[in-house]
Amino acid sequence: AAADEKEREVQDAEEERRVNAVVALSKLVDHAAALKAVEPHSNTVITACCLSATYKKRKEVRMMALECLSKLTMLPYEKLHGRKMEVINELAKALDDPKRAVRKAAVKTRNAWYVLKG
Repeated sequence: AAADEKEREVQDAEEERRVNAVVALSKLVDHAAALKAVEPHSNTVITACCLSATYKKRKEVRMMALECLSKLTMLPYEKLHGRKMEVINELAKALDDPKRAVRKAAVKTRNAWYVLKG
């Protein structure tokens, strides 16, 4: 039981770090220079945003993750094409969100990923 509790604490801490990173990134990617700096780490950022797009505890986190994923579509296509279908499939989960604003953002973001072409 103690091991389960410890593992749960570690998972919660990891989730909280990821959420904090997504919140910071969503503010950064508004600027072209910052978006360029994120480019080498795009796979990690995409993974974190996809996981956070369905974060149950806070609507704001889900919205920021979706916004960040949407802005990442401005990166060069060759950085994104390998993850395109994975992101589209992950975004399908956000389409069922209980909050209308999140569903609307998920549709917008998913469409941005659908129309990506090289």
